[in-house]
Amino acid sequence: MLSSSLLTLAKRGAGGEGLLALKGVFVYTRGVNQTPKPIDGQKHLLIVEDERALTQALSVKFARQGYAVTVAYDGTDALQKLNETHFDGVLMDLLMPRKTGFDVLKERGDTQNKETPFFVLSALGSEKDINAVKMLGAEKYFVKSQSSLKEVVDEVSRHYQGS
Repeated sequence: MLSSSLLTLAKRGAGGEGLLALKGVFVYTRGVNQTPKPIDGQKHLLIVEDERALTQALSVKFARQGYAVTVAYDGTDALQKLNETHFDGVLMDLLMPRKTGFDVLKERGDTQNKETPFFVLSALGSEKDINAVKMLGAEKYFVKSQSSLKEVVDEVSRHYQGS
């Protein structure tokens, strides 16, 4: 669950677009022109989530771990970013407006990120949904009600250890 201080921070940034700054950590929250350029060796992560408070919280947690973070709030925006920028990883919800996470997984082969690892964080928890996402190539599936933010960040980070 979100800590109360992180949730307060996330809600403050939830309605706006632009740049969120927290103790020297900058996270870009909207717009292709604002995609950060990773520093040498820094992993670039795309977070695709329509719940803005959760997007902000995840962005801050990953930025604190040293990731360059770009966000998209729906599948259409995600596909645009996937076409324009190479990412080292994508953390994505499934149920979003315009295009779903299922759609993004199906269409990612047409982007420059067809080999990029995708991690799914969704409220859907049925075995059928989990298997469908894994068949579409997702590395890991997190059920929102069963996974803390720390667990998600730690698991995604473990994927990149040693690389």
